[in-house]
Amino acid sequence: MTTITIKNVKNLSRTQFDDLADLQDYLISINLQDEFEISTEHQEILDKRLEESRKNPENFISFEQFKKNLNRKNV
Repeated sequence: MTTITIKNVKNLSRTQFDDLADLQDYLISINLQDEFEISTEHQEILDKRLEESRKNPENFISFEQFKKNLNRKNV
């Protein structure tokens, strides 16, 4: 495994990443936080889905499994 380390950064809360995909996911997540505002209605929908996933975890797949499935389809 290669570790990517970024030094002397001002706007990152993390400075170490397991690989390029980990860095890319992190950068996307911080950009999304800065650019989008979620309406109250959408937040309620997300909260309901999150609660459902906690109550019935067997009905859902992990984000890692989702990425694996997505990568298989793009090959």
